[in-house]
Amino acid sequence: QGGLPLMTKKNHEYSSREGEVVFTLPASIDVESIQGNGERRARIAYVGDMMTTGMDASHYVRINKDKLRAKISRPAVDDAFDFFRPFIEVDQSYTVGSMSMGYRWKKAVMDDGLKENYFHAPRLKEKVEGERNQARAEYSTIECGVEESMETIDLPIPNIDEVVSRIPPKPKVKSEVHRKVTILSSGMRIQRGEMGLVKTSPNTGRIFCSINRLSSDLRGLLTLCGERVAELDLASSQPYFLAMLFKSPALREALEKGEFYLRINERMETPADFSNRFEYGEFKLGVLATLYARPINGREYWKVEGNRSGVILAAMDKAFPGIARFLEIYRKTKGDTALSIALQKAESSVFVGAVLPLLQKDGVAAVPIHDAILCQSRSQDVVKMVLEESLFRTTGLNPIIRSSLD
Repeated sequence: QGGLPLMTKKNHEYSSREGEVVFTLPASIDVESIQGNGERRARIAYVGDMMTTGMDASHYVRINKDKLRAKISRPAVDDAFDFFRPFIEVDQSYTVGSMSMGYRWKKAVMDDGLKENYFHAPRLKEKVEGERNQARAEYSTIECGVEESMETIDLPIPNIDEVVSRIPPKPKVKSEVHRKVTILSSGMRIQRGEMGLVKTSPNTGRIFCSINRLSSDLRGLLTLCGERVAELDLASSQPYFLAMLFKSPALREALEKGEFYLRINERMETPADFSNRFEYGEFKLGVLATLYARPINGREYWKVEGNRSGVILAAMDKAFPGIARFLEIYRKTKGDTALSIALQKAESSVFVGAVLPLLQKDGVAAVPIHDAILCQSRSQDVVKMVLEESLFRTTGLNPIIRSSLD
């Protein structure tokens, strides 16, 4: 095992409390005012915890009430929304069969921060743990290995609320307060040892877990097997796998030199300032949005004069001639979402299908972060070597692997 320590599981105090569940809610909400016994109060708090810990792209938490009622009972869900109604905002947009309404705490409710609330609810705990154990019983070998690694993770920082409060605002975020709430609640869960389930996407093969959903502002503060973590990621990962489909010498050269975004930016009439990390990040997101652009209500919006995606696409085609035509043909022949799925499948075939089994076989604790691997700092050289060899073997391209510790 190359001198690497064997993975050891932590013994969290919370797990030994008989029949007790923990839910995180805004501290300004008096849970003692919830009427009923511990089971009923816990079920109501469970719904509030969902609004604290989840968020989607619209910065609302999507809740399917029918599924939730089946999980914790119809009366409990209805009572919960009656109780929390004064404290929440509702996203009124709703598409039948597509998404449920979204909810989030009102800004004023969050002024006093969050609080962990403990309830004696053995029946609810047994139900929730039973469902989780059933899901774990169906884990693949790789998923089992990822969970074993996650069980050695900790977030050993005091005053986590202060740490989160110092995280810089993120440009264009619709609700900075809700963003900070979800970051804080996710960190608190990890500190309690609640790692959640490991799930593999049937469409892309990507693995999803609490660690790769955790904000990067906190991931760097994690420890793995009691040691500081390193995150090794593939530079320009989606374009890197795109080179397998779009055979362009110019694209391959740019990727191997780490100049993919730079070469597009050089051909923009108004280049982005790459010395500004937020502007650089926005430009990268714009390029990826352009790669995956699809019609809205049948309208190819990027073809409208002056559209941002259209401007980026023109610059991209100057840097890598023929890519605009390739993207159009691929979308029209294979489907609007086919490219993004194909690239994520290619990525997961390496990171999940090839790299993780090798690391797990050698006892190296590792968690996938989609196009990256989280590992112990002492393991980063081993992980980098395995990544480089697996990526080159799949694509024939020399990858650029970056470490969060560099």
